[in-house]
Amino acid sequence: MKKTENMMRDLEDYFRIRFENKIAIRPRREDCHLAAATRLLARKQELAEVETELRRCKANYKQRMQEISEERDVLEQRDKALKTSLLKFDKFLAENDSKRYRALKKVEEERDLQHVKDREIARLTEDLQKLNDSKALIQERVDGNKPFPGFHGARCGID
Repeated sequence: MKKTENMMRDLEDYFRIRFENKIAIRPRREDCHLAAATRLLARKQELAEVETELRRCKANYKQRMQEISEERDVLEQRDKALKTSLLKFDKFLAENDSKRYRALKKVEEERDLQHVKDREIARLTEDLQKLNDSKALIQERVDGNKPFPGFHGARCGID
C-alpha cells in the first residue's frame, strides 16, 4: 500500500511541477493588453483544466492499480492451486512407489515359496517312487508266498 501511495505522490508532484511551469510562463504580448481580471479568469480556467486532467490521470492510475491488484490475486490463487496439485501429485507418486515396492516384494516371496513347494514336490515324488518300489517288492514276496497259503496260518494257529 505504501508503494501505491508513493507512486500517487510522485504522480501528483510530476503534474504539479509540469503545469505550474506552464502557468508560470510570462504572459504573451497580446495578453498584456487584457485586463487583469481577464487574465485571472484565463489562469483559473487553465488551472481548472489542469486539475481536471490531474483527476482523470489519478482515476486512470487508481483503476490500473486495482486491475493489477486483481491480477495479482488471480496469480496467487493459481500459484496456490498449482502447489496443492503438486503436493497431491507427489503424494500419488509416493503411494505408487510404495505399492510397486510391496508388489515386487510379494512377487519375490511368491517365487521363493514356489521354489520351496517345487522342491517339496520333487522330494515327495521321490519318496512316492521309493514307496511304490517297496510296495512292488513286498507284493512280489506276497505273490511268491501264495503257493503256501496254509503254512502261515498253520504255523501261527490260524485256520
